[in-house]
Amino acid sequence: MNNRIHIKELRVTGPGVSDASLVFERGLNVIDGASNTGKSYAIQCLDYMLGADRLPKQIDEAVGYTDIYLEIKLNENQPLTFKRDLRTSSDFTMAKVSIDEFPTRKDKITLKKKHEANNTDTFSGRLLQIIDLTGKKIKTNQRNSTRSLSFRDIARLISVDEVEVIDEKSPIYTGQVVSKTAEESVFSLLLTGTDASDLEEIEDKKIRRGRLNGQIALIEKFVAEYNDKLTALNVTDTKEEALRIEARIAELSSILSEISKEQEELTKKRKELWEKIENYKSRILMNSELQDRFHLLQTHYQSDLKRLEFVTTGEEMLNQLHTVECPVCGNALDKDHFDCNIQSEEGQEVRAAMEAEIEKIQIKMADLLGTIKNLDAEKQQLQQEQRVTELELKELSEIIARDLEPRKARTKQEVENLLQEQKNMVEVQSIEKRISDLAVEKSKLSEELQTKQIAVDDVTEINYTTHQEFSDYVAQNLKDWDFSPNPSVQFDPTTMDLIIDGKARVSNGKGFRGIAHTAFIIGLMNYCYGKSLPHPGTVIIDSPLTAYQKADYTEEDELSSDMESAFFEALSKTPPDRQIIVFDNKSPSDIVVRKINYIHFTKNSSQGRYGFIPID
Repeated sequence: MNNRIHIKELRVTGPGVSDASLVFERGLNVIDGASNTGKSYAIQCLDYMLGADRLPKQIDEAVGYTDIYLEIKLNENQPLTFKRDLRTSSDFTMAKVSIDEFPTRKDKITLKKKHEANNTDTFSGRLLQIIDLTGKKIKTNQRNSTRSLSFRDIARLISVDEVEVIDEKSPIYTGQVVSKTAEESVFSLLLTGTDASDLEEIEDKKIRRGRLNGQIALIEKFVAEYNDKLTALNVTDTKEEALRIEARIAELSSILSEISKEQEELTKKRKELWEKIENYKSRILMNSELQDRFHLLQTHYQSDLKRLEFVTTGEEMLNQLHTVECPVCGNALDKDHFDCNIQSEEGQEVRAAMEAEIEKIQIKMADLLGTIKNLDAEKQQLQQEQRVTELELKELSEIIARDLEPRKARTKQEVENLLQEQKNMVEVQSIEKRISDLAVEKSKLSEELQTKQIAVDDVTEINYTTHQEFSDYVAQNLKDWDFSPNPSVQFDPTTMDLIIDGKARVSNGKGFRGIAHTAFIIGLMNYCYGKSLPHPGTVIIDSPLTAYQKADYTEEDELSSDMESAFFEALSKTPPDRQIIVFDNKSPSDIVVRKINYIHFTKNSSQGRYGFIPID
């Protein structure tokens, strides 16, 4: 079920003045009375509270009023109250309460007065959300440009003032040429439920020509740059050359593999030689340490020999010494005593022991000297082998550095050069492909430039069946209002207006144009209800029965009393799920008054209600 909006109350307030209020009901509401009682001002206030930017005209009776409120109710009777400043065109303040509760509520929110696409924090966005028209788009020109639907686009099809109702232009038009397409699109949206979101925009001819020429110029620039690259690459891109490069790369790869293998073997051998040299160095160092130890032992042996030889040659030394006491017998140690000592058994044993020790040390000395000599020979041999190995290592290193590495580097460089040639050939092929593709694209653009644009199907166009179904709703209204016994109504898509009984609506007098315009607006609401299509659910019509009296007004512009009576009688049967608000100078019958919400302005301060704004 589509959401609808029904107006509950319009209220104008200000400090020190009595509230001016109109309370409405579902179904038919009639506000009538004499001229200059505030009916037009009330309609302007309603329009202002339906999103108009223009303030209501200042009238003397409205001096002191500062704020204006509008309470609406949704299908489920939930109240929403909106407030605006009456002195300057302002944003809206909204709360989900009645007018009476509004001043004390803390949960008010501000809604911008200016519509913004898909923004429900605007008055337009909030009402479109309520009636399920959020995000809809309308067509704005013959090139299928679109814009977001605003509630103001719909407001003029639900609220009609006393001038518009008898105007000769179609009810869907404002008279602004630049808005004509958009206004047709809004009418189409309401009749079909289909918006212009899927329209494919037709490009402006000048813009299209400039775009295509620009794209062609850009392609030519790219092609020139690509040709410069081809020249700079200077590559012979042939199949034979590609095969030659591929074969040479394979050959060089094999050579690199052999060089690497040889280099690996020589490196392994060089490592073995280096380890061998380190082994020589270690053995030579050990040999040197042994020689040092043996030389130290030789020194000890020599010291022992000298000590023993000193003792055995003591006789010579004793002859040169002063007489001393013998450590053996205690007597004076003279020559006779020395001979005694020598000839004694103990002396003979000592002497024999020393000689044996000397002989033993001399044997060890001889073995030690032989060992030292052998070590020295071994060291010289190791040093010689080390020098030979070092020469061999140096030769291997020179082979690697002087031969293998340069060969490897040269081969790698040649491979890299060939790979670059291959890369250049691939790039040449890619560039040539791009040039070819650009040539095709340029050809297409040139062809498109010479071809006229093909019209795009307009999905927003209304078919004959839809037009006729809508016309039937209008015809039913006119029949109920005694416009004619059995009115024939067709919709003329060229004028976007009605043809009634074979005669264009605009060809009738003001009174008939007004009643037909009213039938159009109410018929549109009833059609949307019948098709379950979005519609606010309320229409406001000013003076549908009283033709606006311009200088050329004649009696022919008046409607018959029978038609006026039938008009009110038929509308009094308006279902409670929709709302019609009529402002007029003509009054319904007493029978009708009892069926509807009726407000009468007397313009008499002592009788009934004077007008919209109270007279203090």
